[in-house]
Amino acid sequence: MLIKNKTAYLACGFGIVLLDIVDKEIKDTWIIGPEASYLNVCDITFNATDNHFYAATALGVFRADAASPNLADYNEWEKITFLPVVNGKYNAIQAFEGKVFTNLSTPEYSKDTLYILQGDHWEYFDLTITSDLKNLRVSRGELIIAYSLKFKALDKHLSEIISIYSLGEGMTPTPMDGIADAHGNYWIADAQYGLIYSKDPWNHTFYVPNGPDAPLSFAVTSSDRTVWVASGGYNQSWAPLNNKGLIYYFDEEQWNSLNLRNFPAFDTLRDISSIAIDPSDPQHIFIGSFGYGLHEMRNGEIIASYGAENSPLYPPTGYPGNRVRISGLNYDNSNNLWVSVSLGGDALTVRKPNGEWVELGLPTYANGTEVAGITIDLQGQKWIRMREANAVLVFNDNNTLDDTSDDRIIKLSSAANNGAIPGDLLLSLACDLDGEIWLGTNQGIGVIYNPENIFQGGSFDAQQILVEYDGHTRPLLETESVTAIAVDGANRKWIGTDKAGVFLLSADGITELAHYTEDNSPLISNTITAITINDRGEVFFGTANGIVSFLGTATPGKPVYKDVYAYPNPVRPGYEGTIAITGLIQNAYVKITDVSGNMVYSTRAEGGQAVWDGKTMHGDKVDTGVYLVFISDNTAEQTMVTKIMVFK
Repeated sequence: MLIKNKTAYLACGFGIVLLDIVDKEIKDTWIIGPEASYLNVCDITFNATDNHFYAATALGVFRADAASPNLADYNEWEKITFLPVVNGKYNAIQAFEGKVFTNLSTPEYSKDTLYILQGDHWEYFDLTITSDLKNLRVSRGELIIAYSLKFKALDKHLSEIISIYSLGEGMTPTPMDGIADAHGNYWIADAQYGLIYSKDPWNHTFYVPNGPDAPLSFAVTSSDRTVWVASGGYNQSWAPLNNKGLIYYFDEEQWNSLNLRNFPAFDTLRDISSIAIDPSDPQHIFIGSFGYGLHEMRNGEIIASYGAENSPLYPPTGYPGNRVRISGLNYDNSNNLWVSVSLGGDALTVRKPNGEWVELGLPTYANGTEVAGITIDLQGQKWIRMREANAVLVFNDNNTLDDTSDDRIIKLSSAANNGAIPGDLLLSLACDLDGEIWLGTNQGIGVIYNPENIFQGGSFDAQQILVEYDGHTRPLLETESVTAIAVDGANRKWIGTDKAGVFLLSADGITELAHYTEDNSPLISNTITAITINDRGEVFFGTANGIVSFLGTATPGKPVYKDVYAYPNPVRPGYEGTIAITGLIQNAYVKITDVSGNMVYSTRAEGGQAVWDGKTMHGDKVDTGVYLVFISDNTAEQTMVTKIMVFK
């Protein structure tokens, strides 16, 4: 973008748009491509020395005389043909002290070339840089250059004022832009570390908005109201991503990060694939890395790391003992930590609350194979998704953890009488409140309704849910790849897909309650990587572009009424949202009356929460007053009363 006088010149994917920044209106649009075609303009500048506009585009560099009467006419623009590379993609351009700088961007990493226009010919400007160039800018008489791994500022003689190539031990900058301020300091927009205030090459202050440090969300889990995000992970070929160690968590309406900035140990901890929170101590956390083993944290400090030297966790053949590929972590009801390991020894092992490890001695097909995360069903059976087509391991220790002689394990597949898993790829898995196992595949959903039959006899093959589409009966979501499944407090299913956003289904899956996409909701990507739901009913979606949440209506039900309250309460004048009544037993009946006992509204809780829109059953807003909320279970044995104050 260029700002000249009161006009902003916006480089767009189709041309150049002129915006009057005083009157706040579009003044003109310049379509400068050959034969008036759309052209991706990456940057624009104005050189006062020759009175020309210069545009860096996907097809080369174009220029036009600012005195031309109609710059919206593509004929007024000429393509510069005396550049060393005429038809390349140029992503940045900037006039500075009568010279013009432009960057040739190449697909090959670290092969960008910065050119300078000297009089009537172009020259290479800096051949010493070994990283890509992201942006050029003039700020307070300095030329600011943002490289992918370095920040530089030059004076009018093109001498270096500052060069920042490190932000601290193990921290390499990834600048996207920057400016100089009136005090000789620099503000840098960094892709990884947020906004950086730099006084010199060695002193930096970081400013990060209330949000995750990065858009990475390989795995998402929740503990009470806290949501934890593992940045990942491994790719579709099950190879490590080589991401820097990064965890972020949401607690008390605030995002926090564990990264190299505040944990130097994360310099050697990469590809975090999973997180498990100790149910008995939320300050006790286990972190699984896909290639760097298992790490134990307590009160914000890493207190132990586990690999082949001190546990039955083994790396792939030929790798050092600490290069274990942890792919999943999960606690059972007895606080045993179950760990899945890819390509190293047993695919599943367990650590008891006292720190003792139990080796399970699994059969060959569950040893040294590629596996993903762990789901534990209501019978305590462990389900471990495999890379192998339509395969999942099911393990049952018969509640005798120390006696492996009665353990049972089976590998389910697409074969009839052995799981009948639909599709070609098993992508996700969840256990619902009824104990049913929901399987997400590349061809929709399958449900194992009787998982207890797997080792007890009887049918346990997955069934596809049949629904009606346009007058035809078809398997549920058969054209979608189901990448994530989460179950809310009302046993409804939140279904994430690889390209179609999120579906909310009824408890039985037959009714589609909602379908959220980028187009009809704040969802920031239709590619969903993970879903979790905290105890407030807030649904968190991990997507290809980061995290977004939706405050749902269902929360987990309580065995007894506990901390029953309504919010907002009181309801202020002008409030248009819903009123939540939470802390209820599962699927409680809720009736709302005025103080005279007249029925106003009746509903049933979704899980442990009911919602009221502040209206009567006839759709009219209620008057100012106190309203009584009567709550009971289906036998009327467990009852509760609370109050809501409404101001109209």
